[in-house]
Amino acid sequence: MAKASYKPLVVLGVCGMLLAGCSSDSDSEPMESSAQMEESQSSEAASSMSSESNAESSSNQEESSDTSKEESASSESEVRSELEMDPAVVFLPTYMPENSHANIVTNNENEYTVAYTDEQGNDLAAVSGTIYTDADTALAEMDAKMNGAVSATPDEETAVDLGYGITGYGEGAAGSQYLSWEEGNWDFTIHSLSVDKMDAPEIAKRIVTYLEESSLPAPSEKGLILIDYPQGGDSVFVDIMWQKENRVYELSTHQVPLEALEMVVSME
Repeated sequence: MAKASYKPLVVLGVCGMLLAGCSSDSDSEPMESSAQMEESQSSEAASSMSSESNAESSSNQEESSDTSKEESASSESEVRSELEMDPAVVFLPTYMPENSHANIVTNNENEYTVAYTDEQGNDLAAVSGTIYTDADTALAEMDAKMNGAVSATPDEETAVDLGYGITGYGEGAAGSQYLSWEEGNWDFTIHSLSVDKMDAPEIAKRIVTYLEESSLPAPSEKGLILIDYPQGGDSVFVDIMWQKENRVYELSTHQVPLEALEMVVSME
């Protein structure tokens, strides 16, 4: 636009000096009007192309999201269909904190293990189900795996009100701190090192509050949850195990406790 209007101004100056009565109106206005029209048309074309590009990008994103969901659903369905255990007693999570891939690790009529990883191949969780000869054996095997790490021994001197009528009990031993409590047939224990000064009661209160709105699977006799914070307290290992008749189910993960619980709550 600047170059188009600049030339008529020069012509006007020259005409004024060389020839009295010389007028450039009839020449300059059409040139400026034509340039404006071209610029306007170019702007409209660019705007149209931008709108079309944005619409296409949005459409591609929606299609990609839909495809991802379809692939995830397909993957879960494929895993279930490949497991050799009776489908009626297979339980897998329908919730994962990230887009995940499921890989079958162990697969026979009496046992399955499925490992879940994120899109970068990092571990998210491992889920397993095992059938034993009877319920007593299942309970014994579960207790053996936990090795006494989860227990709630009432001690009024260390009692902590966790809300909703739930009381936790603390214990310290050999540089470690434990906070344990019971909810129905489930026993919980939070373990951390004394030097890290983890706020176990606050963590426990959040868990208790969450479980007021969400239900864990119903064990026949017992369910155990160990929340273990290694040295430093910057990471966590959560192991959730429960007995259902002659079967034991387990979910282990390094996700935070509430994410671990949400995965177990979603299992079906």
